[in-house]
Amino acid sequence: MKFRGGALVAIVLTLLLAARSISAQGTDQNVHPATQQGLVPPTVLQQVKPQYTAEAMRARIQGTVRLRGVVERDGTVSNVEVVRSLDSQFGLDAGAIAMFKQWRFTPGMLNGQPVRVQVVVDLTYALRGVAVTGWPPGFDAAREADSRQEETVESGGLRVHFRRPADWVALARSTATPLMLRSGDGLLTMTLFAPTQTSIQLSRPVTSSQVEDLLKADGGSGAPLTVSGQVDSRPGLFWVWAERRSSRQQSWTYFHTEGDRLVTLTCAQETPPSSGPPPASDTAAGECAAIVNSIEVMPAATP
Repeated sequence: MKFRGGALVAIVLTLLLAARSISAQGTDQNVHPATQQGLVPPTVLQQVKPQYTAEAMRARIQGTVRLRGVVERDGTVSNVEVVRSLDSQFGLDAGAIAMFKQWRFTPGMLNGQPVRVQVVVDLTYALRGVAVTGWPPGFDAAREADSRQEETVESGGLRVHFRRPADWVALARSTATPLMLRSGDGLLTMTLFAPTQTSIQLSRPVTSSQVEDLLKADGGSGAPLTVSGQVDSRPGLFWVWAERRSSRQQSWTYFHTEGDRLVTLTCAQETPPSSGPPPASDTAAGECAAIVNSIEVMPAATP
């Protein structure tokens, strides 16, 4: 089951009706197993979707948490506990518990009377193009290049100034791509595209429809989108970004608007031959961070 507009894109809503009763202590002695003969099990009336925490998304945690709870006679849920944990460090288990307590059911019925029934649910967290607030996984918001070289590019009525590592090499420029840089090891490429006119104004908060419009226009060369987000950078620029992955490449695209102009730049990491070890994506994101953190965008000086 998919929910729109949230980070949680997949919930396996399988009610695994428990085959045993809860230990007979206190009020729990009246909880019935769902397999009890003659019992009509509860059915879901209202679901509340769980949400990813930013930390869990950055850690790229995916999988299923199994919860057990009791559907009360009024259809509310109590006594929720984790049967199979997914994440106790970044808040996914705790978030799933809080969410499940907000569900509402028709009560279980036995001999025409509502009774308390134990149920189990599986909730699956999956990252597929979700949006987060903050930088991409592995991005270091405080990183600066150890040895820096100043670069200024004027294109489309804007001036883009930034600092890059001294060992990065400038490649051929064109009208469409006024600047291309490649890392010293040849595995990373940073491309600044010529600003284009846009009606979108990127400022906080950015709506999901605006993010979708940007990603549709970008396309990412057909590579699957893994995660997207939005963030204010250190110089005060607001960015929307998208991370894409394919078997040959991982890339990060950053979008910013200045007036009616859209600034787009991409950092791409090529996958090396299978004979060599793959580069760490966190390292690649960090290298890109050293450049993105330094960027300043302003109107070009009029002649």
